Amino acid sequence: MDSREFIGELLSFDKHYNLVLANTEEFRLTKKSLLSLKDRAKNKTSEPESSLIQEQKRTLGLVILRGEHVISVTIEAPPANAAPKLKQLKQGGGVIKPLTKGTAVGPGASKLSGPVRTSAPGFTGAPKRFNPPPGFKK
Repeated sequence: MDSREFIGELLSFDKHYNLVLANTEEFRLTKKSLLSLKDRAKNKTSEPESSLIQEQKRTLGLVILRGEHVISVTIEAPPANAAPKLKQLKQGGGVIKPLTKGTAVGPGASKLSGPVRTSAPGFTGAPKRFNPPPGFKK
């Protein structure tokens, strides 16, 4: 834990919580501050915390944060007014159709009637003491 905080405009993220931030600023406690806070906690001194904490700030700009290192995300302000950007977008050529019962999805989808089983070389079947789900034969 290095107590760093990144503040910036969230541009994008993915399922792994990798973040892309623009106009990012990094805030972190100095090593001296961390050591003095640890000593204070160990010795239980009554020195005020505000005198011990020194924070450094640096401007980073565009940053990609790996999701593995993200602990929490906090929204500090609503997004910038995106209405003008939406008006500039052109409508695509796609067509929206509702999916109805009996509609085949993809090529050859209507030909399948159940699970497909293969006899791949080296596959000897289910492991020992394997009980299939209810409704399936052994």
